[in-house]
Amino acid sequence: MKIFRILILFSITFLIGCNENDETFSSESKIIEIKNYTLEVPTNFELIEEQGFDSYIGKIQGSGIIISFDYGIYTRKEENISDQYYEVRDEIFDGYSKQILIAKKS
Repeated sequence: MKIFRILILFSITFLIGCNENDETFSSESKIIEIKNYTLEVPTNFELIEEQGFDSYIGKIQGSGIIISFDYGIYTRKEENISDQYYEVRDEIFDGYSKQILIAKKS
């Protein structure tokens, strides 16, 4: 399962990089909140919550796109990440270590 903090930034990068004239996305949007994160997504996207043991997991789905997340303090960092495709940032938010992957190409 993908790490939530990685996917949030990846999804933001992906959605920002979309062409406004793309018929898949309308100019209308809505807000999806996942814990402390807020995402602005097209209106046809939906949040699907799934059963997790020690974390909040689920996916955001729409227009043939699925963005999975795993939000929890025990989620471990991804290893062996290709720097050809991602910029990796290790940061601390609210006292918790977070790994963020930003797609180099949307």
